[in-house]
Amino acid sequence: MPEPPIEAWVLCASWPQSLAIQGKLNDLLDPQELDGRTRTFDPKNGFGANGPVVMFRNGSVIRFRTTQQSGLDLAGATIDVALFDEP
Repeated sequence: MPEPPIEAWVLCASWPQSLAIQGKLNDLLDPQELDGRTRTFDPKNGFGANGPVVMFRNGSVIRFRTTQQSGLDLAGATIDVALFDEP
C-alpha cells in the first residue's frame, strides 16, 4: 500500500448496496481521523448522495462508486486502491 495520502474507490453493484457498505465503514471510522469536510453519515444518502466521499486528515480519500455508472464515469481517474464489493 502506498504512503498517504491515497485515493481509494469502493465499487458496489448498486446504490442500496453502497449505502450498506458506507454504513459499515461509518461504524469503523474514528471521527478524530476525519477531515472536517466529510459529511456526517446519513442512512438515506450515505456520505453524500452525489459523489459520496470520506476525507481524512492525512489527505486520503475513499470514494464510493457503483458499477451501474457508465464506463466513462469510472475512466480516467488515477487511484491507489480499488475495492470491489461484488465481482
